[in-house]
Amino acid sequence: MEQIRIVLVRPKYPRNIGMVARAMANYGLKHLIIIEPQCVLDQEANEGAANAQDVLRSATIYPHWQRFYDWEHEGIRIAFSARDGRRRETFDFMQSLSTDEELQVAMFTKNVYLIFGPEDHGLAETDLDFVHRIFQMKLPGDNQSLNLSHAVLNVLCLLHTQTNVQHSNVEEPKESFFFPDQTIRRWLETLNVDLETHQRVNAYTVIKRLMLKGLPNPKELHILETVLQQTIRKLKERSDKKSELSLDI
Repeated sequence: MEQIRIVLVRPKYPRNIGMVARAMANYGLKHLIIIEPQCVLDQEANEGAANAQDVLRSATIYPHWQRFYDWEHEGIRIAFSARDGRRRETFDFMQSLSTDEELQVAMFTKNVYLIFGPEDHGLAETDLDFVHRIFQMKLPGDNQSLNLSHAVLNVLCLLHTQTNVQHSNVEEPKESFFFPDQTIRRWLETLNVDLETHQRVNAYTVIKRLMLKGLPNPKELHILETVLQQTIRKLKERSDKKSELSLDI
């Protein structure tokens, strides 16, 4: 379980953070990451953590998502959401653990970031920009909403019982997060594709989501970046030649 990291996004209540640390300690997890916390880790957080003080004290805190991407190693980012809809496609976590072969391989070979949103409204659309999968916890009761620490505990319990994720002594190469989002935008703009900022779903967002579903590694993304750059250059050269011909005429 060494490669699993729990990521809390904008948590609001210190006791909940402490209880998440306690749930992590129950399963031998040590890596707690907090992004843009809305509270301080005070005595209430310590009380919630009980005997998991080490997990709480060693938590890594990032002020925003960009710092997280700058400092964390490349891995698979899994978000949990109680909401489903046209703009966010969610899957059953338990079912995917046994049927999604690509996910299974990634969880054996990469760092795994399990991402949970704030207690009031959950993860926003912008929090899901660079996640690879969005999952729901399918519960038998009518109430599908869980306390933050209970959600973490349920996910860890499923991972423990449904998979045989084991720590490997082989060190994976630690590569920085790399996604050619700006290059994709420039490529689409060169093709005169409309990317108005007020549209939540456009060609860019669709391409990005399709790519991330495939769990591309840094090498594959680097190749994509190179191909897109070459295509942009060729398109601009062709456009310049057309402009020159029209001027000659």
